[in-house]
Amino acid sequence: MALKIVVLDCPIDTWNEEQTRELFGAMVKLKLNGYGKEYRRGVLALDTSDFFGTHLMICDDQNGKLEPLCAYRSVTLDQCDLFRTTFPPLAIAKGAESEPHVRAVTEMMDEARREHKSIRYCAAYTIKPEARSNRELVSNIKNVLLGLHVNFLRSSKTDISMLCGAVKFKVDQMFESWGYVALQQYGDRLPNFHQYSLYGAEAVMFSISANGFNEFARDMGQRYRLMWQHRLEIRATTEMQQKKTA
Repeated sequence: MALKIVVLDCPIDTWNEEQTRELFGAMVKLKLNGYGKEYRRGVLALDTSDFFGTHLMICDDQNGKLEPLCAYRSVTLDQCDLFRTTFPPLAIAKGAESEPHVRAVTEMMDEARREHKSIRYCAAYTIKPEARSNRELVSNIKNVLLGLHVNFLRSSKTDISMLCGAVKFKVDQMFESWGYVALQQYGDRLPNFHQYSLYGAEAVMFSISANGFNEFARDMGQRYRLMWQHRLEIRATTEMQQKKTA
């Protein structure tokens, strides 16, 4: 099996391209099947930000035909401001009615705007259900996932990355093993919360600075740097983006 990294940035900008529509549709199918296997009806792995965010996928490259095996979505505060949507960590904190998380996220957003820092939220991570029984493949996918994540944050010049980890599936432990740290306020770790959009599933909200990855994560970033460099990336040209925002 040949794995290839695919980056689909702001799909609405390249929607007229057939490859964008095909990859977006395949990504949606992966998310629906992946989340549908683990969560009850009503839990959505998709939202408005899927149309303007960045999708990072690990695909099975079958002679040019790309089948997503793993994917997640990333969206920046600037993108949310542009498209007039709430930055996801703030929406999640408000949905959980957790005032400590609301304060912490609001402070991070204010600092990012004040100091012109790039802050993003990564979410909706899933692996194709049919692939999960192959432990060797899943292990390989997770290593590639970490490698691409490290390289993506570096290449996008991200200052702060945020995400949430579901306790039930030990995703929080995976993110901690990369170097992510649970949100803190006044030096104290904020407690776990119950995510409203996941029907009360226990979760942890994390963040990491640009230089916060541990040695293991940095090693994976270096190991898969060449794969990252040979990624397929679909995005609009600067000229196209300027026309759309003019």
